[in-house]
Amino acid sequence: VPTIDVSRDVNVITRDDLDLFGLKSIIDALRLVPGVDARARGPLDVQTDFSIRGATFGQNLILADGIRLNDSQTGHHNGEIPLPAIAVDRIEIVEGAGSAVYGADALGGTINVISRHGSYAAGSLTYGQHHTVDTQASIGGGRLPVGWTLSGWGSRSDGFMFDREFASGGAAVRARVARGLTIDIRHQRRTFGANGFYGASPSKEWTDGTIGAAVYQHTRAAWTTIVQGSVRNHGDHFRWDIARPGFAENRHRTNATDVQVQAARRLGASTLTVGASGGGDWVQSSNLGDHDEQRGGMFAEWLAPLSDRATLVAGLRFDDYSTFGRSTSPSISVVAHATRDLRLRASVGHAFRVPTYTE
Repeated sequence: VPTIDVSRDVNVITRDDLDLFGLKSIIDALRLVPGVDARARGPLDVQTDFSIRGATFGQNLILADGIRLNDSQTGHHNGEIPLPAIAVDRIEIVEGAGSAVYGADALGGTINVISRHGSYAAGSLTYGQHHTVDTQASIGGGRLPVGWTLSGWGSRSDGFMFDREFASGGAAVRARVARGLTIDIRHQRRTFGANGFYGASPSKEWTDGTIGAAVYQHTRAAWTTIVQGSVRNHGDHFRWDIARPGFAENRHRTNATDVQVQAARRLGASTLTVGASGGGDWVQSSNLGDHDEQRGGMFAEWLAPLSDRATLVAGLRFDDYSTFGRSTSPSISVVAHATRDLRLRASVGHAFRVPTYTE
């Protein structure tokens, strides 16, 4: 919808914003958004938790091109966004309850990092103290097939003290393989020393993540239908003392699937969107045991003008979890144009989250 009719509190960091401020980090960009507190364990997005409007790190939903990143093993991995800043088109932040649209975990707010597209080529190389290196590259169009983008990134540092080194890197491919059909494959690996962070010991952690997704969009007559499916595999290996292998050492592997179908129809000046989603999580853990859950949901949203100066959006979602039970999440929001230069927004909604298996 046009920005003037948006009834929620939405902040958008654009590609121009990233270039203007010379930002090489998604986390650093989010620090500029009012109400967003990015709490990083190190530079260059090493491991980050988010607090939006005072919500705890597990009470916010993180998306990458609409793909859910929230980890069912522990919310501390939610900030592992599989995309470099140089390949970002924009970052959208919707503050406040969003469960009526997205389901679980959208309490404090929702962050969606959206990939760059079109024809472009960009790269950067940064070198700094403690042999810190950050390199990013991304290309779209040009000699690539239409609708294809390739991105790669890597960073490392010796750290400011023993066992505070870090290294991370990954690659992403987005490809429009047929009319309306886009395939997305991403992989990343991260490691960081945590001397004194978790206690009086030189700890270390290794993580890796792989995502495969497909999105199909089709418009016929007054209906626009979007079908999206994704598979996410995430590994977490933690050692409390790097000099004592096997002591307080944990290994976790999370697999998650998500499928969502939504259809939107214009009805005069109004828009009706309906949809359904389903998926599951499977966690294999050396100290938490093996766990699994299945989930499903249905949702609807209605956007309607109340007058020439006001627009209403009402939503309702129902979710059912095999382990945690059910939740109904209604919401309603209104934007009113008090004067030509003044808009008033108000919203109220119900939101919920489910605990991680570490909890």
